[in-house]
Amino acid sequence: MKDERGRRLTRKQKILLAKQPRKLNPANWLCISDDGHLLEIRHRTSGRVAYIPYSSKEGQNV
Repeated sequence: MKDERGRRLTRKQKILLAKQPRKLNPANWLCISDDGHLLEIRHRTSGRVAYIPYSSKEGQNV
C-alpha cells in the first residue's frame, strides 16, 4: 500500500536493509523509490531519509 510517505518494502529490499552495517530495522522504513541501483527509504516516524546503493544483481537468487 502506498501513501504520501512511501510504500512497504519488498522481500528483496528487506534483505538488502538487513545486510547493511548500520543494522537498520526493515519494519521501521518505507520505500520512496527504487531504480535498481539506489534504494531511497524514509523512516516511518522520524521522516529521516536514507539512500542505499546496490547492484541490481544482488539478491536475485534469494
